Amino acid sequence: MAMLDLKGKMLGVPVYELLGGRCHETLLAYASGGSSYWPEDKLLGTIECYIKTGYRAVKLGGGLYESQDIPIYRDPTPAGAAATEVMKAEILKKNFGSSFQLLLDGHMDNMTEQDMIWNEATAAAVLAALAPYGSAFLRSRSPTPTSGATGRSASGARSRSPAASA
Repeated sequence: MAMLDLKGKMLGVPVYELLGGRCHETLLAYASGGSSYWPEDKLLGTIECYIKTGYRAVKLGGGLYESQDIPIYRDPTPAGAAATEVMKAEILKKNFGSSFQLLLDGHMDNMTEQDMIWNEATAAAVLAALAPYGSAFLRSRSPTPTSGATGRSASGARSRSPAASA
């Protein structure tokens, strides 16, 4: 990147011109909200802070972060994970409207080590369940290889929502 910056300065052009030119007029900036704090009032408080500062999208970890004194609601099956994410999407849509976008990170559920990474079936179930909510993307540490330059896992390839695999 430093070499591109240097070359751009020598030629008097911005780096994006060296890389083929502008692709978008605008890009959505999102807040990385971290864990999906629970109960509901904690989740809403987190999102409200970001909206007040001008963000229209927030990336949250999949699942629910609950302290030890709060019962665990999370079901680790693909259907259970999808139901949990739909529940969050419904709460956020009800409170912040359809102009707000929920982005998900499928590996940040703050549970035990074996629960931390969604598998392909879970990612696919969550993407399918969130399709009606216009979720902008899902980032998942998928155990399967991505499909070429798109960086989309097989679950992402089956969805209208962009998906990235780390």
